Amino acid sequence: EFNNFLKFVETTGGCGRKMISIYPNGDVYPCQFIDFIRLGNVREEPLSEILKDIPDLFVNTDKYLEGEKCEKCFFKWACKGGDRARAYYWGGGEKGDDILCPLPYLLNS
Repeated sequence: EFNNFLKFVETTGGCGRKMISIYPNGDVYPCQFIDFIRLGNVREEPLSEILKDIPDLFVNTDKYLEGEKCEKCFFKWACKGGDRARAYYWGGGEKGDDILCPLPYLLNS
């Protein structure tokens, strides 16, 4: 069961890594919830160029984690710190802990 969970978290999430959000006006953001970091505008430059400049925070998230739990977690290679938008909006900043991480519960069950 735990190995199945790790496979699942490796394939989900990924704001700016596995998904982006393009607004009707052409603005590109790492995802629909991170609308405070504009990556570019597809009406002004090709999407391929915008994607080349995605901040490393969204590509290699696990290198930047500063939250008390995520930074020290052995499994951050798999989930990359979980949901960066959730971490941000729950007060931890984009480098903080994803407070809904199920790993502590899975490891203790």
